[in-house]
Amino acid sequence: MASALFSSVLLASCSSVQTPEFHSELAPSINQSINQSASQNIQSQAAGYTISGANILDPIGQPFIVKGASVAYQTFIFNGQDHGGYDRANYLYLDAMLDDLKARGVNLVRIFVTEPIATRTAAWNKNQSYLTMLDRVVDAANARGMVALVTNSYRKYTTAGVSFVGSLASRYKNNPKVWLTPMNEPNCAGNTYSETKCENWANWKKEQNQYILAIRNAGFTNPILINSISYSWDLTGVTNPSYKLSDPLNRLIYGAHRYGNDHETWTTDQAADADRNWANLSSTLPVVVDEVGADNGEGEFGTPFVNSLVWADGFMQYVKNWVQNRGGDGAIAFTSYTSDGNTMYEDAGYISGNVPQPVLPLRLSPWGSIFYNRFLLP
Repeated sequence: MASALFSSVLLASCSSVQTPEFHSELAPSINQSINQSASQNIQSQAAGYTISGANILDPIGQPFIVKGASVAYQTFIFNGQDHGGYDRANYLYLDAMLDDLKARGVNLVRIFVTEPIATRTAAWNKNQSYLTMLDRVVDAANARGMVALVTNSYRKYTTAGVSFVGSLASRYKNNPKVWLTPMNEPNCAGNTYSETKCENWANWKKEQNQYILAIRNAGFTNPILINSISYSWDLTGVTNPSYKLSDPLNRLIYGAHRYGNDHETWTTDQAADADRNWANLSSTLPVVVDEVGADNGEGEFGTPFVNSLVWADGFMQYVKNWVQNRGGDGAIAFTSYTSDGNTMYEDAGYISGNVPQPVLPLRLSPWGSIFYNRFLLP
């Protein structure tokens, strides 16, 4: 996402999309270089999710199409922003959201994390370790049969950051239902933006290979979902021999991102651009639209993008056709609950105190209805 707003955004409903009558009861529960020996250890472990050509395969060898949504958004993000209590709300209402997402067909959840969680505790949750809380989110998703995609976010490349991702790999190496993303929108997202690195394929290759090395050296054998240059809008370089990444297990998935920005509708020109930048690669590589939403915040000069539910509706129809007929491997909505137009659930705001809450029983937002009707439904 090019930038994020955490203020409330009023969205008009889309008359062509009906919100289904799914309800979830509130169930909050806050307290609940690779050496030879390492390579041999990796190869001997259980297969879990694997990659075969352009396909993701589940542990029994069947094709796995990602139907995902981000959860616990902001809970584990320390990037200098005031989350307005949504970090706590996303954790407080996690179980209700997971139950509802599961009922709608979601089989993977994306969890944003940042390096400071390795040492910090949550004062608002009896000083519990954030890593322990992350375990709880992962376990809650896994208990419902969902894969947990843990995504390192909003941090520049550093050796400490590589070590942090390696520690996550070690922490979850024995859990076949955890995948990792080394960097969300590398060198582009938020305060990590670098004019010289955001669109630099050579730098991207160097950094991503260091993360992959750390992950595999930790004994983590599950898939790694890779974001690319230019906010992950452009995957064209991943097949270039000069920029090809090195994974001894060949279990890399590539993630494409897309937002409407100032486009009011999804057009044939945009479809051709998506085809060139990532969609056509799905015949040879596993590709997932691992971030799509209805609100991309502000543009280059701080002016809010127009954003459009009509655009979102058209794009999700494109994605569904791409998955059903062109080898695409799925999509992940951004995000389940927040204060802007990306929320999948209606926001009730601050009914009492300083922690907001979704409308209860949970009710899909206009964007959530589009994602459900256009993609999650069979």
